[in-house]
Amino acid sequence: MNDSPDRLSATALSLWSATTAKYELRTDELAVLEAACREMTLIERMDAILAEAEPVVKGSMGQPVVNPLIGEIRQHRSTMNTLLRSLKLPDDGGSVNQQRSAGQSSWAARARGA
Repeated sequence: MNDSPDRLSATALSLWSATTAKYELRTDELAVLEAACREMTLIERMDAILAEAEPVVKGSMGQPVVNPLIGEIRQHRSTMNTLLRSLKLPDDGGSVNQQRSAGQSSWAARARGA
């Protein structure tokens, strides 16, 4: 298991731990997982702030507008989802992981000259 990044929320740390325990990720994939976990931590912090805030606030001209945190949270969720999808981890069925293992076996055989 890889050492977890500092300052992750409990949920993000759980995601990191579960993912790194189950999958052997390359360095670039670990960086993507860390970025996704940091997004998750940020989302949780913004959600906590939004829970105490009004959903509609005054805009620059005094008009009612949607709290800007709502849009920010939506953007960060989209970013987190994109990062997680880019890891191409399998669903519980394991199809992607099986393909990865087969591909790695093929490359290893070529490297040995088989």
